[in-house]
Amino acid sequence: IKGFKQEENSDASYQFLDEVTRKARTTKDIEQEVENNIWTKTFRETFDKSGKVQPSHIALLNRVLDTNDLPNINTITNVINAIQLKHQLPIGAHDLRPIEGDVTVGLNKNNKQFLPRDNNENEEVETNEIVHMDDVNVLTRRWCWRQGRKDLCNQETSDFIIFLNSLNEKDNLKEVV
Repeated sequence: IKGFKQEENSDASYQFLDEVTRKARTTKDIEQEVENNIWTKTFRETFDKSGKVQPSHIALLNRVLDTNDLPNINTITNVINAIQLKHQLPIGAHDLRPIEGDVTVGLNKNNKQFLPRDNNENEEVETNEIVHMDDVNVLTRRWCWRQGRKDLCNQETSDFIIFLNSLNEKDNLKEVV
């Protein structure tokens, strides 16, 4: 998406997020749905048998179930978070301004570094870890687990790319879009 104009305040996008959040909290058997989710199973088989490493939409849902509200970050992030919760798919938005070269999903073959959101020091990323990356850095670790600081969308973001991740042919990606 290029040339997107974010609202001065993100009230409408936050209202949408709030509505989806409230609905998620009242969904019957939501914990069972999470446990049986194809992403939960895939992450346990691929990354972490304990279940501590979760795809972004499952981690977001667990946060919603454990706390009161999600923060009002910005229009792009609010909408992406709402769509993740509504459709139970990991979706990420990446600000294109700091991207160096192409953005791809694949195996970390060149020992690219990752700058986490909450730290000023790069983390080592295992060789052959599935990541979102540009030509220089890892942007999202463990496929769709945790996005780094480099390309987070903020209030000034106008050009960004959205990744829709799907493991199930039954996912209605046209509806998500």
